[in-house]
Amino acid sequence: GGGAGGDAGGGGDGASNGGGAMRLYDELKHTDIVEALSRADAGSIDMVVAADVLCYFGKLDRLMMAVGKALRVGSSSRFAFTVEALMDPDHDLDLDLDLDLD
Repeated sequence: GGGAGGDAGGGGDGASNGGGAMRLYDELKHTDIVEALSRADAGSIDMVVAADVLCYFGKLDRLMMAVGKALRVGSSSRFAFTVEALMDPDHDLDLDLDLDLD
């Protein structure tokens, strides 16, 4: 995975919707996702968002393990991501995840 270092966010503290009335998130990071998630305490994160990122990884096993470790256990935790459409009808998408989260 890749990414630029440092925090990113609008409005100064990165925790408001611009008007300051609603807290949408506690922290927003613009950094290497696997490295950041690996440093997080186990079960300490409610949501991970990866928008237009996964296509740059190749194998996703390290990322999926890091996400699985960092996400809080429970039905309210989410890993949200986007992927690009596969435009080649002759190529099958083979998603083989062999994750052992124990």
